Amino acid sequence: MPWIVGAVIWGFIWGYATKSVMMNKGYDEDTAGVWWLYGFLFSFIAFLVAFSKPEVQQPPVINTVQMPEVTSDKDILKKGGWKCSCGKVNYNYAATCSSCRKTKEQAEDEIYQREQEEQAKKAKEQEMENLKYLSEYKQLLDNGIISQEEFDKKKQLIMNGGFFYDNQRKELENLKKLAQYKELFENGVITQEDFETKKQEILSANEAEKASIGNTDKTSVNKNSDRYRICPVCGKKNLKSRKTCSQCKHEFE
Repeated sequence: MPWIVGAVIWGFIWGYATKSVMMNKGYDEDTAGVWWLYGFLFSFIAFLVAFSKPEVQQPPVINTVQMPEVTSDKDILKKGGWKCSCGKVNYNYAATCSSCRKTKEQAEDEIYQREQEEQAKKAKEQEMENLKYLSEYKQLLDNGIISQEEFDKKKQLIMNGGFFYDNQRKELENLKKLAQYKELFENGVITQEDFETKKQEILSANEAEKASIGNTDKTSVNKNSDRYRICPVCGKKNLKSRKTCSQCKHEFE
């Protein structure tokens, strides 16, 4: 009787071991259950046969989850989005910036203030540059390169805050070069004929520059002027997207 009990325990052990081998090799539950019976009946022989079985190749898992489409900042702006003063681009339905939590109006006011400060800085730099040009024209007047009338015209342009364009700077450089040739002539380095030849070349070049200046828009155009409007109550410059004035809270129509 004891040997029967021992044989049953022995069969259970080998059956379980054989089933475990089949499960580890990727076989399904039903197949592994059959091999449990083989292990119970044939012990280590069934175990060795199961161990020699090839592993089941599992089919590749295809990820069917569709990743959301990434929208670029340019696309968001095209669809009516807005860019915060911190640089974050937000969707048009966002009331506050997702990065710094500023409202759209706060961000627009901050951007406007930055633009104003930048324009003031550029105007200051332009003023200093114009004063330098005025000093150089005065030297040309003193050296007899330009007439009093020509100097007065340049002075009026500069004192009125006019901008110098590339062709105007080229014209000034040509006149300064002419002054250098005149100094060479006065010092006997070149002949009067050489000086007159260079003078004719430089003046001809300047006439061409003046013609191009005439075709240049001398008015300082604010490229963003269509973005702003002036409050009729306090005169504050506001972005057109604002519904109320940022200073006096006047409601725009």
